[in-house]
Amino acid sequence: MERSRTIGGWALERLREMQARRPQIGDVRGLGLLINVELAEDRQTRVPAIDLAERVMYQALSRGLSFKVTMGNVITLALPLI
Repeated sequence: MERSRTIGGWALERLREMQARRPQIGDVRGLGLLINVELAEDRQTRVPAIDLAERVMYQALSRGLSFKVTMGNVITLALPLI
């Protein structure tokens, strides 16, 4: 569990750095290796960016990264511990 906290904390930190640079990232949240990245048309109103989430998903799949999209605009990463 400690390793999960450590790696998850590192991943959240990197994603929050990305959030500061990308206005389309409305929220980043997680616990351990389960992480959600909410994509939004506007960070203030948090209008869901459903089309963007789909484009991100297919671009990631073309590069070998698989994840699921929940609620239409939330990228859910369940990172492996090993």
